[in-house]
Amino acid sequence: MVSTRASELLLLLSLACSQAVGHVLRDTEMRQVSGRMLVLKPLSGTHDRLTRRHVDLDAESPQAVRLELGSEGISLDMTLTRRSVWTNESRAFEYQDGELVEVPLNLDPNCFMAGGLDSGEGSASFSFCDGVSGIVQTPEVEYLVEQTRELDSDEDISEVTVSVVDTSVEERDLEDDEELVAIEEEERIYFNIDRDSYNSSEILWKRDMQDEPAIQRTTRQNKVDITGEIAVYADKNYADFLKSTGRNTLAKATTFFANKWNTIARVYGDKSKVGVKFVLQLKQVEVWWTNPRYYRSVQNNNNLQKHLNPFCSNTRNSKADHRMLYTAGVGGGVMGLAWIGGICNPNRACSIVKNKSLSNLKVELHEFGHNLGFRHEPQMQPCSKPDGFMGWTRTHKFNDCYKRSFVQTYRLRSRDCLRQTNMKTRVLNG
Repeated sequence: MVSTRASELLLLLSLACSQAVGHVLRDTEMRQVSGRMLVLKPLSGTHDRLTRRHVDLDAESPQAVRLELGSEGISLDMTLTRRSVWTNESRAFEYQDGELVEVPLNLDPNCFMAGGLDSGEGSASFSFCDGVSGIVQTPEVEYLVEQTRELDSDEDISEVTVSVVDTSVEERDLEDDEELVAIEEEERIYFNIDRDSYNSSEILWKRDMQDEPAIQRTTRQNKVDITGEIAVYADKNYADFLKSTGRNTLAKATTFFANKWNTIARVYGDKSKVGVKFVLQLKQVEVWWTNPRYYRSVQNNNNLQKHLNPFCSNTRNSKADHRMLYTAGVGGGVMGLAWIGGICNPNRACSIVKNKSLSNLKVELHEFGHNLGFRHEPQMQPCSKPDGFMGWTRTHKFNDCYKRSFVQTYRLRSRDCLRQTNMKTRVLNG
């Protein structure tokens, strides 16, 4: 049912599921189906072709969107508003044959729309910057929508491709993995809940910062919002993975990461759950078409710690509040690693995720949570049931017991970075 609070536009995505072709993509079942996007006027029930003009119309108001898979009997209704983690100050880089190059992208933050499902658990984000590119994510299934070619304002959005992916993954309890005992002990000193430990953490923090080059920071104008500046990196394995799905340019990869982090930002931006307004900005995307020299020897190592350590060390001069490395195609049961409470510390503000599918939201939420100071749910009791994303079920739920950890972290780190603008504010877009 269409909400009366939504705008007059309902985007109906009807999929020709009879044309589905199933194949296995990196241990994940993915079906590709063709579809089309239409405009539905709820009052009259009539359809119209979807154009950029419809997307731009009354963009500040919520819009009702439907993802419909008719032959499977699935209809996903969502409410989207104009929202983007990508900003006019965001930057994109690509690494190729020993050279890191910054590439100006004409990626307008205003052509992104994001929101949640009207019923059930899930998030969605779409870009209409250059054709259509979007993600709809539920804990069980994700839907990747692509029609990537530039559109004139009145041009019909033609047939799109929708990949339907089962995001079921088997995750191991990282704390029970013997090879991670050392890193878990090291994590302990960056996440502390009593005053004595808090003071010890401050000493360690200051010691870590003594040898850091001076960083010019500008106080954010908005003193209310707590803002996390994010940098994401795709290693060669993940870049090859993106290319195999048609995301073979920096612009397409950047749009994909912006949509992905829009869904992450929605979960962490729910003030009713988090306790404060927490804004995420994707300030940097870096894609490695070839790996940097320091990373080549570990690229295919099954131990993610072997990936994380050199990545953290060699990106420590980044001014991002958090840096996340994406990898793919390596073995082992661990899906990700992160330093607990390491956000804002150049040596520890980093994580790695290994996605078996293109956009398994639970993995990113879990590892970013660790860097914000969250432990696994058994260590943060009392937690309400069912579990949230720091537990061991497939969910995007921000559980009530996370709030205390988040408050402790931002009080400790806000003066260092979460209320500071650290990333270079050079406008490159358009």
